Amino acid sequence: MWWGWEDGVTDAPNFMVFEEHPAPTNFAALLRNDNNPHVTLAITQPAGGLAVPHTYATEWRPGTARWYIDGAQVQSASTGLPDTPMSVNFYANLLAYNIDWVRGRLLAAQEPIVALASTYQGYVSQGTFTSVAFDTGGTSDWKYLVWDALKPSGTGLTLRLRTAPNQGGLATAAWVDYSQSGLWITNPAARWIQYETGLTTNDSLVTPELRSITLYYLTQPISPPPPLPASFYGQIHFNEYPPDVGTPIEAWVTGMSVRAATTTVQAGSPLYYTSFDVPGDDPGTPQKDGGVDGDLVSFKIGVRILATAPWHSGTHTQVDLNSYAIHLQQGWNLVSFNLRPAITAPASVLSSLGTNYDLVYAWNAAGQNWLIHDQILSTTDSLTVIDEATGFWIHITAGSEVILYVTGSLPTSTDISLSATGAGWNLVGFPAAGTIALPDVLRDHGVGTSYSLVYAYHVAEADPWKMFDRLAPGWVNDLSGLTPGWGYWVQVTGTETLHWSVSYP
Repeated sequence: MWWGWEDGVTDAPNFMVFEEHPAPTNFAALLRNDNNPHVTLAITQPAGGLAVPHTYATEWRPGTARWYIDGAQVQSASTGLPDTPMSVNFYANLLAYNIDWVRGRLLAAQEPIVALASTYQGYVSQGTFTSVAFDTGGTSDWKYLVWDALKPSGTGLTLRLRTAPNQGGLATAAWVDYSQSGLWITNPAARWIQYETGLTTNDSLVTPELRSITLYYLTQPISPPPPLPASFYGQIHFNEYPPDVGTPIEAWVTGMSVRAATTTVQAGSPLYYTSFDVPGDDPGTPQKDGGVDGDLVSFKIGVRILATAPWHSGTHTQVDLNSYAIHLQQGWNLVSFNLRPAITAPASVLSSLGTNYDLVYAWNAAGQNWLIHDQILSTTDSLTVIDEATGFWIHITAGSEVILYVTGSLPTSTDISLSATGAGWNLVGFPAAGTIALPDVLRDHGVGTSYSLVYAYHVAEADPWKMFDRLAPGWVNDLSGLTPGWGYWVQVTGTETLHWSVSYP
């Protein structure tokens, strides 16, 4: 069994854990970075062994990892450390163990330090507490200051604030005093803020208490351009299904969330758009907290990963996105996209469905085998790409209709290879702007007369299977054309390339 930090369920590429292996006598600290061979550091089992309750802690910092038991450090490491986000993980292999409580905390760049003075008889009549520096993530308009304090008779409490554009500037910034809770903050707009409280008493039996403090602020909207000197400024455009106003929006740089806000979608002919500023890396801090030239920025609205674009300092970039919605019913659905997803990995393409599906199948005609993607983390998927050329089956587990939102670019040209291997069946997508009638749709897009049958499956209809037989056009053909959003089985008698050349309004 093991417990600590890991970026997967078991045997993940990155971890930092306590582990009992082999049980019941051996005990170790383990860590791994980027799937390299893991490092094992021996630990002596605590008094009473692992069957007696103990408090275990890991401290993970840039360049340092430490393991603690009951407050005492038992191991450390300075190389081979994970450097990507991880989650708390508790793993018991055919064992059971009890967890009384768990606490996770993001370490501050500068942790509070307490220095004990010499013994003093009597009481201190006054003192100050200066907070750590707080980063709001961007230049902020301050609103108001609220605090909760207990001030018995004979005691007093004051509070003041200082702000600066960077952390280092706080040291020389001017303090502004606030005499009571609820006052409007008059400090200059800035990214960094710090508070200091003064406490006094003239009674040795009582003391004032500052119980909580809340700083209200809004990040300044960067609209209209020009952009900040060290920021990436983008407009994300939608031509269908724009997100609701107030939907969470995030920008990610190299796997790190560097900007979070809510959308303010505006109508603009012919598209909807939202403007978003992604900050650059602050050279005044040791950690990376923004983009640098060449980084890839990924935009995420709600649960949808929308698009990527390169980060360049001081640029104004428009990211054109197109959203498409596919309505899915409980059971098996045969679908495809009419656009090119920004990220084609199945987990990303299908992320808007959450846990409402469990299996996805696509057919590899050339290899005559099924490709699979599922929601089981411990299995290896053979389906690694879902794009506009892919027709696929997806099994929906939700009891009611769900909507798959896909966002990406509109492909003006797509080639889909059709194979006559085996029985000649191919499962394909239909990346077009609208419905096109059969038989012209295939003939006009490169297949000619080498196909015989086309099948579609519409789960919501009483008779879900629809068919078109080119060799018997007067027969029971109930599939009259191809429509975006549906996947299609196409049978060919020779190797063909289905070529879509699409113009969009």
